Parts: sequence; structure tokens; C-alpha cells
Amino acid sequence: MSVTKKGFSTKEIQRQLGLKRYEPVWAMVTLCFSFMAILLYKYI
Repeated sequence: MSVTKKGFSTKEIQRQLGLKRYEPVWAMVTLCFSFMAILLYKYI
């Protein structure tokens, strides 16, 4: 997975993984962001 200047888009990840449907990628990205937020608040 490549990272652009301002992060990454869900559509970019969908393209790179070769997936046809958007929903599973959106769910995966949302889960990752939620996990990152939990970790951020845990260590502040």
C-alpha cells in the first residue's frame, strides 16, 4: 500500500487490493481508524 502526501483514500485501497465492492474496504478503513483512536486515547 502506498501513502500519498495527505494519507490514503478508501478508493485507492480498493483499487490496490483489486476488490470490486466498496463496502468491505470502507468497513476495514473505519475499523482501522477506530482502533487508532482507541490507541491514541489510551496513551495520552
